[in-house]
Amino acid sequence: GSGEDSLDRLLPHTGTHRRKSATSLSKTEPPLLRTGTRTIYTAGRPPWYDEHGAQSKEAFVIGLCGGSASGKTTVSNKIIEALDVPWVVLLSMDSFYKGLSSEEQVLAANNDYNFDHPGAFDFELLVATLRKLKQGK
Repeated sequence: GSGEDSLDRLLPHTGTHRRKSATSLSKTEPPLLRTGTRTIYTAGRPPWYDEHGAQSKEAFVIGLCGGSASGKTTVSNKIIEALDVPWVVLLSMDSFYKGLSSEEQVLAANNDYNFDHPGAFDFELLVATLRKLKQGK
């Protein structure tokens, strides 16, 4: 189908769908991962490593932006569900807020602290984390 048809899979549906866990077979069968819709032959190692144990593929990042409560997490979860592989990571900016000072805690308690302001985030930690993930760590 067209690109628009493939995007229909990202629309909310009425039933609750949980991402299935990957399972491996016994030691007597070839190493593989089975997910909801895929069988992935791993040869006993993650797919981004070659037969010598060296990282053969660089991880990539898909970034989504938008305002608070605009559906970024919902879209991200739909993408992860559609990919149906166990090695996808959802990294939320909510995990990178700076610690609040006593004064900022009072402001936050009174709903007067702007958690959407760029100054509220620890971008150095975010960048360091992204670099580690891209290195396969």
